[in-house]
Amino acid sequence: MTDTDVLTDEEIAPSRAERKKIRKLYNKVGGAMVIQYFFMYVLYAVLSIILSPFMLEETAPETGFAMVGWADAAAMYFAPALASVIMFLAFNAVNNVKITPMFSTKNMSPRLIGCCVLGAFAFHAVGIGLEYVMDTVLWNCGLEVVSFDYEMKNDAATLFVEIISSVIAAPIAEELFYRGVVLKQTARVSARFGIIFSGVMFGLMHGNPYQFVMATSLGIYFGYITVKTDSLVPAIICHAAVNGMMCISDIASYIGEELSEPAFYVVWVAEILLGLWGVRLYVRSENRPKLPPYTDYHKKRALPLLITSVWVIIITLLYIYDIYNSVAPITADIAEELVTSAA
Repeated sequence: MTDTDVLTDEEIAPSRAERKKIRKLYNKVGGAMVIQYFFMYVLYAVLSIILSPFMLEETAPETGFAMVGWADAAAMYFAPALASVIMFLAFNAVNNVKITPMFSTKNMSPRLIGCCVLGAFAFHAVGIGLEYVMDTVLWNCGLEVVSFDYEMKNDAATLFVEIISSVIAAPIAEELFYRGVVLKQTARVSARFGIIFSGVMFGLMHGNPYQFVMATSLGIYFGYITVKTDSLVPAIICHAAVNGMMCISDIASYIGEELSEPAFYVVWVAEILLGLWGVRLYVRSENRPKLPPYTDYHKKRALPLLITSVWVIIITLLYIYDIYNSVAPITADIAEELVTSAA
C-alpha cells in the first residue's frame, strides 16, 4: 500500500451533509422509541379500563404486596407487545421499508437454528449470573429493586396469560421493534454499533437493574444473529426458547409452590450445559462467524453523531429514569429478614 492509498482524516470524517443525514436517521429511530414508550402507557390504560371488571383488588396477606391476576397480567404484558408491533408496522410503512425480506428463511437450516438456540441459552445463563452479581452490588449499596413488589395469582388463567405473553407475544413484538427497527436502521451506519446499541436500549427498556443486565446480554446476541442471518426469524425463535425455559419454574410453581425455586435452578443448570455445548460447536466450527467490522470510518459516524440526536437522548433518559425509580433503600424489616435468613 502506498501513501496515496491511505485515507486521510478529512476523507474518513463525514461531510456536513452526511452528518445531517445520519443524525436524521438517529432521530427517526429515537423518535420511534419515544412514541413506542408513551404509546405503551396509553395502551396499558385502555386495556386496564377494558379489563377492569376482572382485575384483582387484593393484597397478599403474608407480604402486603398487590396481587396480580390474569386480567392485570394481560394489561401489563400485552400493552408493550402491542405498542412494539404497531410501531414496527407504522415506522416501516412511513419510511417505505419492505418488511417481507426481514422474515427470510433462505439458507436457514434446522442445524443453524439449533446452534442459535444453544448460543441463546449460553447468553441467558450468563445473564442470570449477572443478575446475581447485580443483586450483590445493590445489597452492598443498601438498595433493593421494588418494581417486583407484587405477587402473581397462582391459578391456571394467570399462568396461561404469562406463558402466552412470554413465549409468543414478547419474543415476536420485541424482536420486531428492537431488531426490526432499531437494529435495522442503525446498522445502516455500522452493523456492529447497531448490534450493541439495540442490545443496550433493549436492556434499558426493561426498566430495572436485574433485567437490564440480562436483556442487554441477550439483546446483543439477538442482534448478532439477526445481522448474520439477515432475518428476524432466528432471533424470534431464540427469544421464545429462552422465555419458554424460564416459564418452566412458573409451571412448577402452579403444580406446587415449593417446586418453583428448585425448578429454576434445574433450568439454569440445563441452560449452562446446553450453552457449553453451543460454545463447543462454535469453537469447533471451521468458519466461525465474526462480528461485522468497526473501522475508523464507522467510528466517526456512530457514537459521536448518536449522542447529538435529541430523540435518542430523550428515550435514553426516560429508560434510565425508570431504572432509577425501580430501586429504593432496603427497608428495615426486609434487612432484618435477610439477616435472620442468612443466620
